[in-house]
Amino acid sequence: MSRNFFKTLILILCISLPAQADVLIHSGPADFILGGDVKTDEQDTVVVAGAITARPNEEYLYYSSNNGIIWEELLYGMTSDTMLTRIFPFIGDGDSAAFYWLFDCEEDFPNTLGLNMERLYGSSGTFINFGPDELPCHDFAGCTDHSGAQHYIYIAVSDTTPGSTRPRLFFQRSTDYGQDWFPPIDSFYQPARNLYLAGGTGRYVYFAGVAGPNRDTLLVWINRNRLEPGNWTFHRFTFDGDRIENPAIAPGFNAADSLATVWCAFARNRNNSGNWDIDYIYSTNGGHSWSGVRTLAGNPEAEERFFDLQPRRYGTAGEVTVAYLKSSSAGNQIFISRAFAAEPENWSTPLRINEYEAAAGWGVRPKVCYLPGQPDMMAGVVYVKEDSSGCYWSSLYPGITEFPPAPASRTAKYRIVPRCGTGPFRISGAGELDQIRVTDASGRVVANGRNGFWDGKRIDGSPLPAGVYLVQVNGEPAGTVIITR
Repeated sequence: MSRNFFKTLILILCISLPAQADVLIHSGPADFILGGDVKTDEQDTVVVAGAITARPNEEYLYYSSNNGIIWEELLYGMTSDTMLTRIFPFIGDGDSAAFYWLFDCEEDFPNTLGLNMERLYGSSGTFINFGPDELPCHDFAGCTDHSGAQHYIYIAVSDTTPGSTRPRLFFQRSTDYGQDWFPPIDSFYQPARNLYLAGGTGRYVYFAGVAGPNRDTLLVWINRNRLEPGNWTFHRFTFDGDRIENPAIAPGFNAADSLATVWCAFARNRNNSGNWDIDYIYSTNGGHSWSGVRTLAGNPEAEERFFDLQPRRYGTAGEVTVAYLKSSSAGNQIFISRAFAAEPENWSTPLRINEYEAAAGWGVRPKVCYLPGQPDMMAGVVYVKEDSSGCYWSSLYPGITEFPPAPASRTAKYRIVPRCGTGPFRISGAGELDQIRVTDASGRVVANGRNGFWDGKRIDGSPLPAGVYLVQVNGEPAGTVIITR
């Protein structure tokens, strides 16, 4: 029997299961977690997650081809005496469809970076040196082009050694999936920390980092030709002594690079009071000019500090999703929200997504993974449980959500009123001849509507459990509804 037959059989069995709790991926502690969604050469889409412990260094990678319901081992129990001090994961599509992660191991290989490339049917690794004198790799980041571009891999590395008089920030690229690297494409005397790289739809590469003796300056640089010298646009934003940390930058993929909407989010210690918030800026012209600073998450009685920001890289949605950890007296709760290129300030109302209490820290912050091909806010997170007993997958399955979505755009083709409740729901824009279907998070059709309405019940008339449901009109996504009980 064919492999596709077994995959179809597993999917049928899985979608027939009742609404599930968070799924255990890896049992045991993790010093770092990785996450990403990869479109493979076979056009299948898989979600990849990993857990890495530093004492001893054990690496475990897992993948799921059915939206996180079942996880299989991709790499397991790889051990080493080398202690990893930092990891930066990124993913590729098209020809470079793989899960990549950069790492350093200074005690055994000083001034050297490692790069692992993991595929479903094989993996490879290489070590990289930077600069004529083997630059110390204190901070680093990497990315690939978007599918349809040249599939280059880019790396930025920073040397933050005090008093250094040589170039401090280096950029390199590879055109053969990381096996060989050009000499540094460009270098700067600017010391920077918390580096982040992201690729655009074509030639653009976006860089973000933190600078300044008080770490209160945000660097946002754009290169218009795959890191080539002479193609940079530089921006600096200073926050009057407020310390900032770990910026993340993400472009929407629904437009050419020069017209793309780009978001840059960062953690900010407001007034140096210990109250961390998540702020952001955005650009609607590919990063050439930027908005003022906005607040994405800023509860004065909670700390919002550990987050991940990822774009949907396939399709034309121009969408980014943020997952962040909110620490308060109520515990460590993970929230997820999204925004679209057409309305970059209109973040959806945050939804709590984790069942268990989550661990807090930059190495184990929640990592966003999309469920490609699914409509609307179909993204989940990989996170570590607070007691370090396991690494979990959580997505918007029915029953976990607690908050209503943001109001639908006035320019949308369809509008659902109300968006939250027990029904009935009016689908504005749908007529009596239109076919209305309602699916759960797994894609299973659970209800039908008629005459532009849905009564909020199953096909057989019984109540649906509380949760998020996806409404389609004639097979076209119309929006989400949250059933409350």
